[in-house]
Order: sequence, then structure tokens, then C-alpha cells
Amino acid sequence: MTALVDPASERDKEIQRWRDKLQAEIEQFYLELCDQVAQSDLREGDIARLGQALLRAKQESIKEIQN
Repeated sequence: MTALVDPASERDKEIQRWRDKLQAEIEQFYLELCDQVAQSDLREGDIARLGQALLRAKQESIKEIQN
């Protein structure tokens, strides 16, 4: 006897795999961008403000794909 595969369940798993992949890529992108900003010749206050903006953008991006 063969077990039946629930297509909806398989689709949900595939969607979750894509969301996980996208989240990992977003995190890597923002990490690299933050490193570039930190290594720039900008003033410390400007780096801090940009860092905060990048962090907020990253959090919003990830929040969107988790829903």
C-alpha cells in the first residue's frame, strides 16, 4: 500500500524552502552592505545612521517573507 502525498502540504514545504532561501540571501546581502558602510570614509555618526536604516530595511524585508 502506498502512502498518499498531500499536494497542499508539499506545496507549503516548497514555499517554506524558498522563503528560507530568500531570508538567507537577504541576511547575506545586508551583512555585506553593512560591512561596506563600516569600512567607508564616512563620519561615525553617518555610519551609525546608515547602519540603523539598513537594519530596519533588513527587518522589514524578512518580516514580509515570513508572513
